[in-house]
Amino acid sequence: MTQSLPSEGKEQQKSLSSEDKEQQIHIQDGSVPQPFVLPQTPTARESLEDSDGNVTIYRVDNFFVDTAQHRALGLDVASIVEEDTPATTLSWTAMQRQRFSLAATRKMPRIELFNPVLKRDLPLAVWLEALLVTLVLAVIAYVHALNMFSYPLFSVEEGRYVANAWAIGHGTFEPYTFLYNQVPLGWIQIAAWTQLIHLCGEMWSAMGVMGAMDSARVLMLLLALGSALLMYLIVQRVSGSRGAALLAMSLSALSPLGLTYQREVLLENIGIFWLLLSLLLLVAGNSQLRTIVFAAIALGIAILSKEIMLIFFPAMLYGVWLHTTRFQRKFASVAFGYIVLSLCSTFVLLAVLKGELLPGYYRSHLQLPSLLGGLLTMVHPASAGTLFQLSWAAWQHDSLPLQLISAGAIAINVLGGQRNRLQWFLAFLLLSYWAYLLLSGLAYPSYIVLELPLMLLNIAMALNTPLLWLCRRVGWDFARMLIIFSLIGALVPFDIQQAAGQLTLRPATAQVYALQWVRMHVPSHAVVVMNTYFFADLHQPVVIGKLHRGPYNYAFVYSNAVADPDIRDVCLHNNWNAIDYLVLDTSMVDAIRSDGSQMVMLQRALSNAELLQVYTADSDAQATLRIYKVLHDPLHQSLVTCNSQKIQKS
Repeated sequence: MTQSLPSEGKEQQKSLSSEDKEQQIHIQDGSVPQPFVLPQTPTARESLEDSDGNVTIYRVDNFFVDTAQHRALGLDVASIVEEDTPATTLSWTAMQRQRFSLAATRKMPRIELFNPVLKRDLPLAVWLEALLVTLVLAVIAYVHALNMFSYPLFSVEEGRYVANAWAIGHGTFEPYTFLYNQVPLGWIQIAAWTQLIHLCGEMWSAMGVMGAMDSARVLMLLLALGSALLMYLIVQRVSGSRGAALLAMSLSALSPLGLTYQREVLLENIGIFWLLLSLLLLVAGNSQLRTIVFAAIALGIAILSKEIMLIFFPAMLYGVWLHTTRFQRKFASVAFGYIVLSLCSTFVLLAVLKGELLPGYYRSHLQLPSLLGGLLTMVHPASAGTLFQLSWAAWQHDSLPLQLISAGAIAINVLGGQRNRLQWFLAFLLLSYWAYLLLSGLAYPSYIVLELPLMLLNIAMALNTPLLWLCRRVGWDFARMLIIFSLIGALVPFDIQQAAGQLTLRPATAQVYALQWVRMHVPSHAVVVMNTYFFADLHQPVVIGKLHRGPYNYAFVYSNAVADPDIRDVCLHNNWNAIDYLVLDTSMVDAIRSDGSQMVMLQRALSNAELLQVYTADSDAQATLRIYKVLHDPLHQSLVTCNSQKIQKS
């Protein structure tokens, strides 16, 4: 509230020129208000006054200066407004300036940010804090990069996403028919990274990054570092403790499950990075509308990268409500929701433009995929009944103590939310995740990548509450830092020791050796049936010494070779004689032998094949690969047609 000036200040204020007076009034964003201009119509002039005769000097969207008419001056606003002459306007400006100096302005509504900057625990220079965070990030980068290309095994999901990224560079969403069972923005980002790798090919080759799978894992390393840094900034903001932020950052990046799944090329790693970025913009935006807009864009990218991120939308909308002032809340919430839903609707727009929104459409006697069918596949997969049990067993083995601690942290945050609604917000995020898992039964083991940051956010917030109480009792804030750094010194080495296998085992070497053998001994025009993790590498040419190998345009993923009509019927004519080589891992052999109805073609090819090579790493049965050469029927000749090319095979 601006009060009246003292008598000495009144005389000084009267002597100020109009330009100086205008320079004294500044809006919060730094803009300078324009001089007051009288409206041209009596109706508009009358609107400047309220029922008490107060006059608005300056107004923008969310700010105004409103004066109270000083009765002692005897100014008749109505009589002044009736005249339109320039002299009257100048007289009005002088009187207005005098009234502003003598009259008290109205008191603005009290506006407080929900999440003001919390008092930090110990004073620390910015450069010293940056140096400490950089050292921790360097340790995380070293541990993640160590043995990164050999552990874990290149999985089917990794190969599928890298193959889809390869297809983006060739004008399609997938190498085969796009089934709408996943949103494509995640592997579009992988494709953009792959193009950058090609521009810096010599540098990455010198670092040992040889293939498409290796380059994609480098991207996962960068995303892991970015997510760790975002975790530090978020926890520091919501708790005000650097020690708690370092604890959360270290545990999220160096846990055994994190070291396993954060290395793999998974859409969850891409989605969680964008979710954490959206969360940081929200909690550190100081109610600024532009940061809310950017947070909505980041959340939209997260959802289009991995569709499960949609479950966090209600919790994030609640966070927008908390982190805005009262007069902003409705507009900010509507704007946030509109931006997120508009970005997500582009997936529906894609299906509409392609004529694949609803099932029942055919092209060349083949039924087209549909968005509705893909959504049903996402919600009700065939293996939904056993996914949760398998995933929970894997999580219990490596993160059961953390799961129990996070359960207690949720209870603390729910109870403490009456005093600090931010605790409700963080608990709401983790509870949304668990509600989805329990109701749908879709709990893939890689979903731990989404759970780890949310668990540690709740633990850091719940841990900070009793530590602050202890510091107030003891009167020594260093005690909080001592306790937190003791936890870091105890838990981080324990996690690294538990993850010793990730740093020493090399199961992926069998896959690397099998790929090298195929490139050296199999002609590029041969028809090869293999798993997804070989697709991108075999479909791009390489130079080995003085030899130019590939691309293998007729290398097919085994599941698509028997299920996709374009491959099975058009290319291979549903004939096992069209196959030249089989590169099989243990899971492929089990699938071929167990599914007799769909795998008939591959069963016949395997029964007429000769074993050429066997590669095994670390005595792991799942890491065993076998390379077979199919012995064709000498009395049968088949014509294989793919991509408008014909190959005569005998």
